[in-house]
Amino acid sequence: MQFDPFRDRDEHSSIIPSVCPAKSKTVQESILLMFSKRILTLVGVFVLCTGLFAAWSAHQTGVRASNGEAVAIRGGTVVTVSGATIQKGTVVIRGGLITAVGADVPIPADARVIDATGMTVYPGLFDAYTNLGLPAAAPAQGGGRGGGAPAIQVAVPLTLPGQAGGAATPAPTPAGRSPELLATDQLRIAADTFDTVRSAGITTVLTSPRDGMFQGQSALINLGGAEVEKLILKSPVSLNVAIRRGGFGGYPSSLMGVVAFLRQSFLDAQYYRDAWARYETNKRGMERPPVDKSLAALQPYLKREMPVVFQANEPGEIRRALAFGEEFNLQTWIAGATQSAEVVDLLKHKNAVVLLSLNYPQRPANLDNPEDEALRTIKARAEAPKAAAALHKAGVRFAFQSGYLAQPRDFLTNAARAIEAGLPKEEAIKALTLYPAQIFGVAEQLGSLEAGKIANIVVTSADIFDRRTQVKYVFVDGKQYEVKAPAPAMAGPGGPGGRGGRPGGPGGGAASIAAAVGVWTLQINSPQGQMTVTMNIQPGAGGLGGDITSQFGTTRLGDVRLNGNELIFNYTVNAGGNELPIAAQGTIQGDSIRGTMTVLGQQVEFTGARAPRGNEE
Repeated sequence: MQFDPFRDRDEHSSIIPSVCPAKSKTVQESILLMFSKRILTLVGVFVLCTGLFAAWSAHQTGVRASNGEAVAIRGGTVVTVSGATIQKGTVVIRGGLITAVGADVPIPADARVIDATGMTVYPGLFDAYTNLGLPAAAPAQGGGRGGGAPAIQVAVPLTLPGQAGGAATPAPTPAGRSPELLATDQLRIAADTFDTVRSAGITTVLTSPRDGMFQGQSALINLGGAEVEKLILKSPVSLNVAIRRGGFGGYPSSLMGVVAFLRQSFLDAQYYRDAWARYETNKRGMERPPVDKSLAALQPYLKREMPVVFQANEPGEIRRALAFGEEFNLQTWIAGATQSAEVVDLLKHKNAVVLLSLNYPQRPANLDNPEDEALRTIKARAEAPKAAAALHKAGVRFAFQSGYLAQPRDFLTNAARAIEAGLPKEEAIKALTLYPAQIFGVAEQLGSLEAGKIANIVVTSADIFDRRTQVKYVFVDGKQYEVKAPAPAMAGPGGPGGRGGRPGGPGGGAASIAAAVGVWTLQINSPQGQMTVTMNIQPGAGGLGGDITSQFGTTRLGDVRLNGNELIFNYTVNAGGNELPIAAQGTIQGDSIRGTMTVLGQQVEFTGARAPRGNEE
């Protein structure tokens, strides 16, 4: 019989010494040895399991770490946009994505909790047309007729096999004539490039150059702080085109010349397409057509694979753009469209998309006599906020864009004016979020608060269209960014945005006003080199006012105010027929000032000195 000490230890422990007294010691030692081996085996299994558990735990910790920090925004009113609004809801984000949205969402144990009680949570806002992150245009070379216009290539027919008249040489060339120009190749992002815009709740923009006729191809980017490659959501998105007279530096300068140039370019692109199609079907014995990157860049647009965006505001400009698009069977979008209410039926009939500008026309700051304004100008200013409601009523797809707004905070202010003019509030928020996401083809990623989408989120102190609302938190790609509050607006004549500050406002007493009054010589470090301007600030009945003189002439300053020793002002210059709004802020120290100016979304630095008292001209 085989002996099992674990089975028979009680039965045999008492008989072993009596049965085998001579061998009892040896048997006992054997038993003890067997017990020791069994115990060691059990201990080994325990140690192994403990090690495996520790390794598994470490792996799980590593997984959590690789997924990024979890954040739970809890207790706020969650405006999902795509679904019902959730009272006292929770949004959970991790690894750059929204992982859960709802009223009774469990909060991960490792989540950082943001108490949003009393606040409102929205998807991040879109600016559907801007040049944010792109360098300012290079100075135009040459001029109009007789002005030494730069050399360009004009369309000259080439004879290709099988054609009498042939295809054409490349028509588009640099300086506003290059459709192959990609916004992504020009992006220049500094640490603070997006701070002001992001603090206004804008987290995604369509960015594109805005100079010339062929302005290049746009890109959709998130306003994060990572490398350029990590910001790009989609590129290219559209080809941007301007049909307007002048402002291009040289040929062509007339409206007729611009239209002729653009038409010839698209005709050349059609010939280029056909020549290559013939060559691809019969390469033997046929001369290979020349390769041209400008004409090749137009091919996806001729195929309607991507849209062509035309800048147009007035009814005549919109009709011209739609006719041009129809001539070449283009997928036509209109950017600007502040007077589109007059042509909504045509826009609907042509199935056009509108990127509607929220930069409403304003009364010129240097207008001395209001009666000098034409009636049509006054009407355009009054009707602009009504365009959104008209587009919505007609069923035209549209999204909001900033349109060169000097102050990003006015983006929501002017959207609220569209609501006051008849646009339903729910449509306004969609025009800032879901509609642009759908138009740009990224609705699976952005535009609403849904699980699985990119965590672009804005938390505000109240309803986003309330003019007293403040942006409290901003997330882009799941990363929280600091909200840098704008300087408080001081009411002048006509309320916020009026001319001048109020002496009794913050920092607006007589002593503070005196700190800004005088004639200042400013040196602006523009991309075209250093510019010198003269700014004259004087007290007035409404606070501060004045004018600024530059190479573009003299223009009135608008919205001049002081916040402590910070001087804030804006003005508009007419450059080559284009109205360029400029917003500036600088810190005054005695008779010196240093600050930044924002022009077309780009910041440039300036310094200045005040003329000694009594030396002002």
